[in-house]
Parts: sequence; structure tokens; C-alpha cells
Amino acid sequence: MKIAIYSRKSVATGKRESIENQIEMCKQYISSYLSPLSSHTVSIYEDEGYSAKNMDRPQFQQMLQDIRKQSFDYLICYRLDRISRSVSDFAGLVEELNQLGIAFICIKEKFDTSTPMGKAMMYIASVFAQLERETIAERVRDNMFMLARSGRWLGGTTPTGYTACHKQTISVDGHIKNTCQLTANWKELAIVSSIYQDFFKYHSLTAVVNSTKKRNYKTRTGKDFSITSIKEILQNPVYCIADINAYEYFADQQTDVCFAPENCSNTLGLLTYHKRDYSHNAKRLPVSQWIVAIGQHTGIISGSDWVRAQQLLHKNKKHSTKRKAGNQYALLSGILTCGQCGEIMLAKARSNHPTAFDYICRQKLHKNQTCSCNNLNGTLADQHVLKTLLNNIQLYQDYELLSDLLQQKKNTQSSLKGQYHEQLKEIEKQQERLLSYMTHETFELFSTSIINQKLEQLEQERLQLKHTVLTPSSQLDISIQSIQTICENPSYLQNKLTLQQKRELIEIMVTSVTWNQPILHLTCKIPVQNKL
Repeated sequence: MKIAIYSRKSVATGKRESIENQIEMCKQYISSYLSPLSSHTVSIYEDEGYSAKNMDRPQFQQMLQDIRKQSFDYLICYRLDRISRSVSDFAGLVEELNQLGIAFICIKEKFDTSTPMGKAMMYIASVFAQLERETIAERVRDNMFMLARSGRWLGGTTPTGYTACHKQTISVDGHIKNTCQLTANWKELAIVSSIYQDFFKYHSLTAVVNSTKKRNYKTRTGKDFSITSIKEILQNPVYCIADINAYEYFADQQTDVCFAPENCSNTLGLLTYHKRDYSHNAKRLPVSQWIVAIGQHTGIISGSDWVRAQQLLHKNKKHSTKRKAGNQYALLSGILTCGQCGEIMLAKARSNHPTAFDYICRQKLHKNQTCSCNNLNGTLADQHVLKTLLNNIQLYQDYELLSDLLQQKKNTQSSLKGQYHEQLKEIEKQQERLLSYMTHETFELFSTSIINQKLEQLEQERLQLKHTVLTPSSQLDISIQSIQTICENPSYLQNKLTLQQKRELIEIMVTSVTWNQPILHLTCKIPVQNKL
């Protein structure tokens, strides 16, 4: 007989249900209940460090391919959850095995699908295997919610201005209790305070960014503050003092506030939990779904000022939405830079003309900034760039050079995507290991808060990576066939390509486009006449 043995373990250890032990027990079962092992052809498939939450495991997939190609008589595993903890996945597998005439034996639970009772009992056991996994996940979530209500820091990347401090306390019964709280970094908090003051002064995120550059403020990684990082600071309640104004704001928003008005503080800051839905690309949740507690750290922004910042951000958001709605016409958006100050030049429609627009240095759009760069007629600039590329595209000789550049860009994207997928797999392995610790018989020896902190941090990293991989903007729209057609018929570029495809072609062919009045300068990857 031909027999397949499958073994799996989430965490690579040498104890108890190790890969080797599972295989050995399966072999002993064959010798005891079927016939001597030497009389069978046995194929062994091993997946170590993989979860049973789905069937995306290399050796498991290889086994399925071999089963479909070859005529196996039995598939044997040590325990049911080695195969899957998903009822739907397991049911599909058993149904396929039945169609192929392959009996499935699980030696720990003593199930054998060659008998009706064994088949029924196996379905029941798979339901409980999935229930066990979901119960563990629910227990982890509930535990994190309870910890959040206590006002303790639950881990992850600490906000600017604070560091995480781990502490140990001993209870009356002698147990060691691990806790974590935020400690002020006053040098960074001085920058945070300055950011709030600048925002109240200018009412503009871009103006605040430029102000931080002038003062040479840097993030922890040594980079300039961006609009996104400034906005995160302004929206983060961690800086807000837990006073009565803060309490009333969150109470009005129907937030789950974990303290009463009489417990308000004039010094301690707030901690919030459940601000994002990590099952949907870390989407920011409404304030009404947050949990807000008094932290054990020092707050630096009064409740009234923090609420004022939220109102200004909300007001700016409505204005910015109106500006972005019609900006689907500027070919050089995100590409054109100012030759004098190095800032991006933004497209802005003219109020006195339905289709005309100009490229304006971003610094000039804000009253507090000065840049002497003249505005650039957007329609003429776009036409000149396309005309230059069309006039010089013959220098590429044939479509192969352009195709090579396109393929290089696609290869780079593919390589990055592969790296992201590998990082995702590694993060999921780490999550599974931590979950396995929580079901371990010696779980009491581990610190719940430490494990929960790590799980939260890993989940944030996983969803950020997943969002990066799935972002549509990372997918090229232009094809090699389009490149070939352009070389054979240059007018195809102007008349047939979409705006997005034209932008991608410029990105492939051109290193930079700079407005250094009175010259619009193109730096190309293959030399062309580049001054307009």
C-alpha cells in the first residue's frame, strides 16, 4: 500500500509533539494496525513553523499535488489539528479524499474515515478544533481590552515624546507582576509642544512641516517631519491632559470613557485603545468606538487646546477634500519640482477658466512661506513634456530599450512584493508562536501584558505590509505592448494612452522634471534633448 504521513508544528521545538515524534508514532500505528512498515511505500511531508489556520503550507500543498497524481491508499496524521483548524477547509479535504478513495486516519483521536462513524466523529472534532482557535483569539482580545481600561501602555511603537518603561511588582501572594508605562522624553515633548503652537498659529499642516524644517527638528529616525507624522501627533490623545474638558469631549462623542469626572487629572495624559480596525487595513475607527483611560504618564496639552486642534483638523479636511476632487488633469503631478527651493510643484485650477491650471511651488501656496519661483502654465508644460518625448523617442531605436526599462521597474516591484510576502509569513509565524504560548500548560509563567504587547505590535506590522502589497498605485498600468505601439506610432502616446499611463511612461523614461525658470528641464534615463 501507498501511505502519506503528514506532520506539522507551529513552533520549532524538540518537545512532545515534535515533527519527529509525530512521524514516529504514525509509523508505529502502521506497523501495529495495518501491516509491517516494510511492506508499504511511505511518503513523508513535514511543515514546521506553520499555522493550521489555513492550508497555505508548502509541504501540505505538495502532498495534495502528489495525492491527486498518485494512487495513495491512506493519509495518516498524528492529530486532527495538524491538518487544519478550519471546518470548511477540513470538510473540503475529506470530501476530496473520499472521491479519490483515500482513507484518512488520525491516530490520536482514533478516527478512520473508512468507517461511517469515524467520518462523523471527525467532522465533530474539527468543529471543536476551530472553536478552540477562535476562543483563544477572543480571550486575547478581551484581555487586551481589560488591560487598556487600566491605563497601562500595551506596547507597540511609542509616540514621539515618550519611551516605554517596564516595571515589576510583587503581589501579596508573592507573584511577580509585569507592567509597562510611558515615561516622558522632555526633549521630544518640547518639539511636540512647538508643533501644537505652530498649528494654532498657521492652521496649516504644511506650514507646520516647513516650520519644523526651519528649526531643524528631526524625527527619531533622523528624518524631517512629514504632513502625516505631524497629523498623527496632533490627533494623538496621549498628549492631552485628562481634565474635565477632555472628559466632556469624549463623553459627547459617545466614547467608552473609563473614568468619572471626579477622577479627572490636571497632569496625567490619556491612553486610547481600539482606534483602528486591523482586520480592514488598519482603518481609523470613529471616536465613538475608542476606549479612553487615564494613563500613568504626564500630559502636556490641555483638554481645551487638544479639542481645538481636532476642530481645526476637521475644518481643514473638508477644504482639502474639495481641492482634491478635480485634480485628475495634471500630467506632472508628483513629478515636477521647483528649481529654486526643491519643493514639489502642485497643480491648481484657475478660478476664471474651467480647464486652465498652473503648477505652483508648494511653498508659495502658504502665506508664511516665500519662494520667488514664477507659476508655470500647466497645459503648456504638459504639452511640452509630451512633445519632447515624442520628438526624441526615435533615439530609443526600437521598443526594446523602453521595454527593458519597463521590465526593470516591474522586476523591482515584483522583488519588493516578494520581500513583503516573506516578511508577512515571518510575522504570522511569530504570532502563531505567541498564541501557542498562551495555550501552553506553563502559560502562568509568562507575562500576559508582554505577550499582548508583542501581538499588537506584530498585527500592526502585518497589516501595514499587507496594505503596501495590495495598494493599487503600486501596480503599473502601462504594458510592453503599449511601449511597442508608441515606438511604431508616436502619436499613440498623445491620443490613446490614459493620463495614468502617460505618467507611468514619464516615470519610466525620465529621472526628474524641474522648473528652473525660464527653462523646464528634463533629466532622462536615456539622453534626449531635454530643455524646453
